Amino acid sequence: MIFKIKTISAAIFSLAFSFTTAIWALESGIPLPSGAVKLLERSSNFGPIKSSAEIYKSPLAKNQVLSFYKKEMPKAGWKEKQENVFIKDKYIAIIDCDSSKNKQGGIEFCITMSNIPAKKDFLAMRKANPDKLIFMPIYPASEQLFILDLPGGMASAYETERSVEDVDFFYKSGMLNYGWSLDYEQVTPLHSGAFDNLSKSNLTFRKPNGETCTIRISSIFVASGDQAASDKAGDINKPKVSSKTTIFVNYYEHKSIKK
Repeated sequence: MIFKIKTISAAIFSLAFSFTTAIWALESGIPLPSGAVKLLERSSNFGPIKSSAEIYKSPLAKNQVLSFYKKEMPKAGWKEKQENVFIKDKYIAIIDCDSSKNKQGGIEFCITMSNIPAKKDFLAMRKANPDKLIFMPIYPASEQLFILDLPGGMASAYETERSVEDVDFFYKSGMLNYGWSLDYEQVTPLHSGAFDNLSKSNLTFRKPNGETCTIRISSIFVASGDQAASDKAGDINKPKVSSKTTIFVNYYEHKSIKK
């Protein structure tokens, strides 16, 4: 059974910048669906980041668990910032469900929680020459924004002036040399409905031993002056100026759950 610590780096980074009977998990008051049983707990501290992860088994189906949190988290004072990502005060919580069923017919899910550090703490972690990683390639000519040690894995972020398409192609090719196989892909090109000013690509890679690595690539296109005016007029063909492309990496090395 495998969990990706997905979106935690992206969620923390962006935040730094910019009827079921319930029991409770963690000291922060996170509700749990009735019948949930804890399997594992981990904690990790890295610089300004203090995070913890708790894994539970539940008799419910994946959609029932996620629906529970969408309904119950706001009642406990949490606000959903992104899908399955919640914030409260200076904390962030992420709910991640495994897609496979356990032997009892239910699923296992993970609650990852971390404090949200100040923007200045992230800025102090920037490096012009990124650290090398033994499990994956680093995109050339990119700047390292941060690397964080998380329970059972690692999260990092990078910035480059190259396009989302270029970065996407690099990782689809380069990850193969490190023994990864592409397991999931979601691409949102520019001018696609609600994401008119956003280009992004989400890639999930897996290894036979259970390791997972999710790479989220995104770039926001900013229009100014006459370009902005033409956008309001509905002219999406006007060229836009791209901001730098951001690369978020979530690596999870844990192979199996042991009580």
